[in-house]
Amino acid sequence: MGISAQADLFGAATSALPAGFRYQPDVVPEDVQSDLLRELPQLPLKPFKYGFEGITGGKGVA
Repeated sequence: MGISAQADLFGAATSALPAGFRYQPDVVPEDVQSDLLRELPQLPLKPFKYGFEGITGGKGVA
């Protein structure tokens, strides 16, 4: 009895992007990425409020 190859558990990856969108890796050069990462902590981020319920989200928005 031989060892068989493991089947692909999730199947082929499907695109979750909306029609007309495409993924393009490395569109922002690495040096620009570094500049952006240095600037992010200086942004005045505030918690996001959902509608009229007053529920606060866990993500910051500027």
